[in-house]
Amino acid sequence: MKFLLILLVLVGLGLHPIHAQNEYTVVKVKGKIKLMPGEILLKAGSKIKDSQKVAFQTAGAAALVVHPRKGEFVLKQKQAGTGQSIGKALQSMVSNCLQLTKRTVATRSFVWIQGKDIKKNFGPEPIIISNDTSFVINSEKYPMSTEAYFYLNYQYRGESINKTLDYEAERLYISPKKIFTVDGNPIDEAETSQLRLYYYRESSKTAEFICCPNFIFFN
Repeated sequence: MKFLLILLVLVGLGLHPIHAQNEYTVVKVKGKIKLMPGEILLKAGSKIKDSQKVAFQTAGAAALVVHPRKGEFVLKQKQAGTGQSIGKALQSMVSNCLQLTKRTVATRSFVWIQGKDIKKNFGPEPIIISNDTSFVINSEKYPMSTEAYFYLNYQYRGESINKTLDYEAERLYISPKKIFTVDGNPIDEAETSQLRLYYYRESSKTAEFICCPNFIFFN
């Protein structure tokens, strides 16, 4: 009778069984990720638990997952890198691959007041980039024009690539299609190194390193 009473109290408080507390729903998947054992490919709507294992089958593979109370996470192999072997060697516990995100969509922007806020807002937590995402910049500290602008740098097949970011007034745009295009041809993001964000001033011919933004691109 006491056990039944306790159970009823827990239900009344809205508490859920432990297995439900650690379950995540997959929203989007980039690349191929398999749930182990069984090698079941993750897709939108899949359910995963932090005690399960996943195998990252393609370089740069990632999944956007949500938990009803904990929020939104990126499921991504932390040790994966360009040129690293793919397959069972990259099997990991789900709990070791979850990174809490800063949710970013095209209609939301961060307002930067001082230089330190740029680094705070762009890392280390992953920022979801879907299509063209924009951010509002403090124009007093970082005015944007043809003489002063932000750009991203990365390495691709041994070559240093610089990509000037588009802007309009105080709004800075992050466009995956433009970023990952070289000589007019789209390239595989998995073949690039970590992104580095700079602010260039033509007046002094200097490029200020801002940070290494942890962008996670989903189409």
